[in-house]
Order: sequence, then C-alpha cells, then structure tokens
Amino acid sequence: MELIRHEFSSTRSDVFRVYFLYDWHVGPPGCDYDLLERQINIVLNDDHGYCILGGDLNDAIRKADRRHDSANVDERFQVANNVIGTQYAYICDLVRPLAESGKVLCVLAGNHERRYALECDYDITRMLCEAFNLPYGGFSAVLGLSFKRSSHAVRILIHAIHGKLGGTTKGGKADALERQASNVEGCDIYVRGHGHQKLLMPDESVGVRTLHDGTMAEYKRKVWKGSSGAYLRILTSGVSSYGEVAEYKPTDLGCIYAEIQPFAYARVNGKENDKPKVELRDLL
Repeated sequence: MELIRHEFSSTRSDVFRVYFLYDWHVGPPGCDYDLLERQINIVLNDDHGYCILGGDLNDAIRKADRRHDSANVDERFQVANNVIGTQYAYICDLVRPLAESGKVLCVLAGNHERRYALECDYDITRMLCEAFNLPYGGFSAVLGLSFKRSSHAVRILIHAIHGKLGGTTKGGKADALERQASNVEGCDIYVRGHGHQKLLMPDESVGVRTLHDGTMAEYKRKVWKGSSGAYLRILTSGVSSYGEVAEYKPTDLGCIYAEIQPFAYARVNGKENDKPKVELRDLL
C-alpha cells in the first residue's frame, strides 16, 4: 500500500475539493471526451481543487486482446501500430495542465493498465507518474491531507483504490465499499471506481475510548464511502462496444468529489467541535 502525504495552508473559511477522476478509458468512440475535458477544466479552475486519477485512464486494448475491435477505436487513435501509444499521448495532454498546476494528489493503477503492463511490459501508470513527477498510488493508497491554520492543524485520511470487484448491483457495490473500509480501517473517506456507477454512502463509525481519568466513553466519527463514475459510454450508437457484448450496465458518466471544510467547526453543547466538515458529492 502506498502512503502519500500532502500539506495545505488554510483559512477558517476555505473549502477544499478532491475530485475522483476515474475510468477515462481513452480510446473508443464511446468515451465522452467533451465531458472529460470539461470536468478536468472544473478542477483546473477551482482554486482549492485537487484530484486523484483513479486508473483505467487508457483503454489499452491491443489487437491480441479478445475484446479488440478495430471499429471500436476512435478515429483520432487509428494510427498503424501505435493505437495505444496515441491514446497515451492524448492522456498526457490532459494530465499536463493538472500536473503543472499541482492539482494531482496521486495516480492509481487500474485493471486495464495492469493487464497491458503484464502482457507488454509497459507500465502506463508509472510512465505517467515519471513523465510529470506525480505521486504513484499503485493499486491501493492512503492519502493523508493535513490542513494548517496558524497553530491549528487537522488531517483527513482518504483510502483510494481503483477496485477489482464492483458487483453488478448497487448492493454488490455497497458490499465492495464496506469490504474496503473493513480492510483499511481508520480513514475518513473511502473511494473506488471500476464499476462505472456512482454511489455515495454516508456512514458513522462508532467505538469506545478510554479517557484521561480512566473512564470510558463512546465516540462517533463521520465516514464517507463512494464509488465514482466513468467517461466510457457502454451503450453506443453505430458500433457495439465490448461493454455491450459483455452486458455491462449503462455508465454513470462523470465523477464524484469530496468537499472538505477543515476549520468550519460546528458547536456541540456550547463547545467548538474539532472535526472538519466532509461530504462526498456528485459532480453533475
């Protein structure tokens, strides 16, 4: 598991957002390139906006792959003997402004990049990280985001993976998120992709702790779990995608994001609560 730390200076009123840009699947005509570029521009124009690139950015389906269909390659990538290289170059053009603006918190590997790396010995995720000096998140990463204001500091922990088991139903996706949170305990936000379906699950972690005087008290901690969407349309017109052939569910296009207000404390029983306000939202 990769452990990645980031520090931010904050005022009391600052609102930070972390966009979970998963499952671009650049390559097929079914990819919604316009939506992808628009949402990347939202991140770029957000003064306190950052992103996690969550894997499967490149469709990376080569001719030897049983899912390959030359009709299912966008015309801009129809380059003899360099289809995947052309896809990668396009991804670099999208990532470059994010990287130069310091917006990328980490890059995760997806199953499409992994399969290509195993079959062709080209690790697209590592190549992207090395090209733009970005934190490599591997297949499982915990990100510690520290927010500092004068003498105060708070921390938010995010566990992010691409995901392998997505489930075909919302119940299956919820189970995958619950399993993820059980495997890596103690984080404030758990996010995954792979399933191409958005799911937002607010939750509360309840436990017991020992106080300084030796007594015990119950505590509650807000926890968010979510699955992000994708940019590859499963239902296409004019050509059948491999997703249609495999009877995948239609895609929830776009992504989800976390909104974090590090120092917007609420008052509880007349006392200031030191817990940051965190919420997962759908970027509609």
